[in-house]
Amino acid sequence: FPSHDSEGTTYISHNNVTKTVRGVDGLKTGFINASGFNLVSSMNTPNGRLVGVVLGGRTAVLRDNRMKQLLKSGQQYLAYNKPLENKPRTIQLAMRRPNISY
Repeated sequence: FPSHDSEGTTYISHNNVTKTVRGVDGLKTGFINASGFNLVSSMNTPNGRLVGVVLGGRTAVLRDNRMKQLLKSGQQYLAYNKPLENKPRTIQLAMRRPNISY
């Protein structure tokens, strides 16, 4: 959710992925010097629910772009690996910080 109103105050989300990727409903953003820019996002798709985790981004933009790639990969996985039974499922996706910066 890009923003939320509560008791007359509007809170604007720092999770830019919710503003640019349909189906993403947010979770948690964060930054600390020791680990960099971090993001946990969740997304509903017709084939299941995705939960993505990106840790250690050098910038918020790079972190968000990595999350978009991760969610796209998860959507492709769910579409290709459809369950035999019509049961909801959740796929967790995570990417550790590689040796090169993203």
